[in-house]
Amino acid sequence: MSRRTKIPLKTRLRLYNAYCVSIMLYNCNSWAVPKAMLNKLDASHRIHFRTIIGHRWPKSLISNQALYKLCNEQLLSSKVAKQRWSMVAHVLRMNPDAPAQRALDFAFIGSQPYKPRLVRCCTNLLGTTCADLKQAGPGPTARELHCLRQRDHDKAHSLLLLYNIIVYL
Repeated sequence: MSRRTKIPLKTRLRLYNAYCVSIMLYNCNSWAVPKAMLNKLDASHRIHFRTIIGHRWPKSLISNQALYKLCNEQLLSSKVAKQRWSMVAHVLRMNPDAPAQRALDFAFIGSQPYKPRLVRCCTNLLGTTCADLKQAGPGPTARELHCLRQRDHDKAHSLLLLYNIIVYL
């Protein structure tokens, strides 16, 4: 799609979000991808936007910030982080005896006395979530996890908390 088409930019962007972004971000709430892969995803997203609005490199230059502002969009990596945190919030709202809650308890609290494996560092969902928390501040303790659970039963407050965590990312 180029600038010469008679389809308005807003419609082209809505079609792109419906047909492409939904496929690119399918099941992204469970992704544990390295930062380099998210950067590649964001780069391809910007290439798509430049194609949609008709900006070609040698003839016209547009900064990434101006591109996102023109398209009224955000980085895909931030959308992935928001989806990941909405899944964590969903798990926190579950029954305390649910397997996901028990696994979360073990991961944050119960696994601390154990030594980690001495193998190549692998990226997993828990490690990615903890890295997000470390960027936002100190890592979670048992008390903070309990406070998150208590707050998370109120969905409006949980969404505000989620937004505040994502702002720091």
